[in-house]
Amino acid sequence: MGIRVSYGNRSGIADAIASGLIPKDSFIIGTYSDDEAELLFQDKNADLRHLVAQTRFDSAEEAIQYAISHSEVGQTISVLEGSVYTAYVVQPDFSLRELGMGKFRPETIEELVGGIAELRDDVAVLKAGVATLEGDVAVLKDKDLELAGSIGDLQTMAHTHENKILLDSITEDRVLKWDTGIPDVEHLPVATSENKGAVKSTTKKNGVSVAEDGTMEVNSLSVGKLTQEAGSVIVIRCGSATE
Repeated sequence: MGIRVSYGNRSGIADAIASGLIPKDSFIIGTYSDDEAELLFQDKNADLRHLVAQTRFDSAEEAIQYAISHSEVGQTISVLEGSVYTAYVVQPDFSLRELGMGKFRPETIEELVGGIAELRDDVAVLKAGVATLEGDVAVLKDKDLELAGSIGDLQTMAHTHENKILLDSITEDRVLKWDTGIPDVEHLPVATSENKGAVKSTTKKNGVSVAEDGTMEVNSLSVGKLTQEAGSVIVIRCGSATE
C-alpha cells in the first residue's frame, strides 16, 4: 500500500478536501509562507489531524485565530513583533501568555551576557535579603521567648484582693493628701460610739464647737445637763443671792 501525499497552500486545503481532490488516508503538506509549512493527515473518517502544526505567526491576531480553529491549547508559538519573535503559550481561553525573559529580548551576544550578569546581581541581592530576613526572624523568635517568660512571670504574680473596692478608691489626689498631712475629710467616716472617725463642730447649746485652729470648746450648758456625785451640792451664784 502506497502513501498518498498532497501538497498545496494552507489556505486552499479545506476546499480541496471538500471537493474530494484530496482523498482520505492522505498526508497533506500545507504551506503558509515561502519557507514554512505544516504536516497534516486526513484519516478514513475525513478528520484532519495536525502532525506538525504551524508555530510562527506574523501577528497575535493570526496566532489566536489559528489556535481557535485548530484547538491548539497549551502549544508554544512565536509571534513576530517588530524584528524579533516572542514566545507565547496558548491558554485555555485561547489568549496568549508570554514566556521566557519577558520584555528583555537580547539581539546580540553582548546583550545576552550583560543580561545574565544583571540576573546574577539580582540573585545576589535576593540572597542577601533572604539572609537579612532570616536574621530578623531569629530576633523575633528571641523576642517571643522573652515575651513568653514575662507572661509567665505575670501569671505567677497574679492574685486577688479581698479589699479590692478599698484599693480601687485610692486615687492620686488621696495619696497626695496623705503624704502632705492634709486630712481627706471627703472620705473620712463620721465617728460613732463604736467606730473611730471625724466629729462635727456645732454651735448648739450643750454641744462642742471647733475653732479654726482645731481646738475644741464646750458651748453653753443647760441646767438639765448638769450632774453631781452623791453627797455633793451644786451651788449656783447669781449676783448677791445664794441658793
